[in-house]
Amino acid sequence: MAESSSPWERAKKSRSLRQEERTARKRGARKQPNSGRTWHSKGDVTLDSFLGKLLIDNKTNEKPENKSYRLDKDDWLVLRRISNRTPPGCHPVLQVDLQEIHLMVFEESLWDEIVSYVIHLEETIKRLEGGNGDDIESV
Repeated sequence: MAESSSPWERAKKSRSLRQEERTARKRGARKQPNSGRTWHSKGDVTLDSFLGKLLIDNKTNEKPENKSYRLDKDDWLVLRRISNRTPPGCHPVLQVDLQEIHLMVFEESLWDEIVSYVIHLEETIKRLEGGNGDDIESV
């Protein structure tokens, strides 16, 4: 039987799949079974990082001529709730494609953890280099 989807629907699937595969190629990342459509494997991709596990939900604008993506509080709270339920408790992340621009959206508290970790690494490097630190640029 012939597929009844429109060319726009087929193009969206293609863009979404390419986006998900690109995200899943990141170091420590893995695609969720069935693109997160099952109750036990929500989200599109999980990523193991120094901060713990990230649950990444991929979003793209539906038509190439669209130049925006709308994110509202309720959608974010749903992603956060799902992420917290995903063992062992993931950080929620949205990976949004706006045509050729690829964005990662996460909470400020996660950014604070990233900055703290980088500062800790810089201090460790300085200590290992004998306290000189001239070769290390400040962030």
